[in-house]
Amino acid sequence: MKITNHAEARLAQRSLREEELNILAGIGAIIEQHGGTSLAIVPKAEKAKWVKVMKEALDMVDASTNVDRKDKKRARRVLSRSIERLSAKHQPYFVRLDEENRVITCGHFTARRLKRNH
Repeated sequence: MKITNHAEARLAQRSLREEELNILAGIGAIIEQHGGTSLAIVPKAEKAKWVKVMKEALDMVDASTNVDRKDKKRARRVLSRSIERLSAKHQPYFVRLDEENRVITCGHFTARRLKRNH
């Protein structure tokens, strides 16, 4: 995925990382929007399942002995943060321009946005 300058600024403001967006893109539901954009979110019904899977993956990373210490630490950090994000009250999302596969913006859903968009 390519990230626009605006999305990079929003990632920094919302303390999200590009790896978390990649995980979100892989496990989330893509909702097509007007204007050639799509919204990537993890539905509430799927959230608990993915948290459980990530916790199992975290245990597997901890138990592995043949992984470099630096890689293990990075994988552990990404998985831990992703579990924390999915367990939070305000779920992360991102908006992607479909034609170019570029992330336009990202953030966390709030009650106001949920009512307005869904």
